[in-house]
Amino acid sequence: MKKLLLTSLVAGLALLAGCNSNNIKFADERVKQICVSAWDTDGNGKLSYEEAAAVTSVDGRFRSTNITSFDEFQYFTGVTIIYREAFNNCLKLTSITLPEGIEEIGPGAFGGCAELEHIDIPDGVTYISPKGPFEGCDKLPVEGGIRYADNYAIGVVGSAQDSYTLREGTLMVSNSVLYDIARKTGSITIPDIVTKVPESVFKYCSPLKTVDMPGVVTSIGKLAFDGCENLTSVTLSESLESIGDYAFRECESLTTVTIPASVKSIGAWAFFDCTNIENVYCYATTPPTLGWAAFMRTDRNPNIRGAAMPLFMNCTIYVPAASVAAYKSATGWSDYAHQIVGF
Repeated sequence: MKKLLLTSLVAGLALLAGCNSNNIKFADERVKQICVSAWDTDGNGKLSYEEAAAVTSVDGRFRSTNITSFDEFQYFTGVTIIYREAFNNCLKLTSITLPEGIEEIGPGAFGGCAELEHIDIPDGVTYISPKGPFEGCDKLPVEGGIRYADNYAIGVVGSAQDSYTLREGTLMVSNSVLYDIARKTGSITIPDIVTKVPESVFKYCSPLKTVDMPGVVTSIGKLAFDGCENLTSVTLSESLESIGDYAFRECESLTTVTIPASVKSIGAWAFFDCTNIENVYCYATTPPTLGWAAFMRTDRNPNIRGAAMPLFMNCTIYVPAASVAAYKSATGWSDYAHQIVGF
C-alpha cells in the first residue's frame, strides 16, 4: 500500500512538473497579466507555449503600458505582423525578442520606446514601414552612422564600409534611409528585389558618385537623381522601361550615359544641364518616346536678358545603325538629328 502511494505521489509530481514546464515563465509580471487575460484558453491562469503559438495578432494590447521586457514574445510563433503602434509608447520597455515568423513591422510599431536597448529583427522580415517604426528609440545602437532600425534593411559591402546594398528580400525602406546610405558612402547598389527607384529619392545628394542598378528595376521616378552634381557613373537595369522627368537633371559629372534596349520612354528634362555628357548610347531599336529638352542645357550667356533658354548639349547620340533614320524622324529625337549617329 505504501509502495502504491509512493508511486502515485511520484507520478503526480512528475505530471505537475510536466505541466509547469509547458507554461511560459514571464520575467515581467505585467506582460504575464496581459497575456493570460487575453490568451489563456484553458483558464488555468497561465500561458502555455501552445497557447502562445496559437496567437496570430497582439493588436494594441501592449500599447502605452509599463512593461519592461518581453523576450517571451519569441514564443508567439503564429504572429507574422507587428501592426501599427502595437508597442508604441511603452516608455519602460528595454528588451523584446520577436518571433522568427515576423514578416512585417508596421508604422510606429515601437515608436516612443525611449528605453529600448535590444531588439533582434528576424531574417524573414520583408517590410519595415517607413513611418517611424522605431522613432524615438534613441538607445538602440547606431552602426556606421545609420540607425539600428534602418540597418536591418542594408548589408555592408566591403570591409571599409565604403558602400551599401539593400538587404535581399526587403520590399520597402524609407527614402530617407536610401538617401542617408548614398550620402554617407557615395555609392549605392540597388538589389534585384527593388523594381522602382522612388521619386526624388536621391535629389541633391551631392556625395553620391556611383549607382549600380542591376536586376529588375523597371522605372526611375521623377527627380530621382536631380542635382547629384558629383554622380560620375550610373549602370542602368537591363529591365528598365522608363526614366522620369528631371530624373538626372544637373548631374554635371556624368560624361557617358548608356540607355538599355528595354527603355521605352525618357521624360522631359531627364538629362537637362548634364553639361559634361559627351556620349549617349541608346540601344533601343525603336526610338523611346522622348520628352522636351531631355538632352539640352541652360544658356547662361550673361548678355541674354530674361528667362534662360535651353540649348543643345555638345554630345553625340549613338543609336543602332539600322535605326538612325527612325530616330532622326521620331518626335523629340528629331530635335537632335544633327547629333545622332549609328553604331
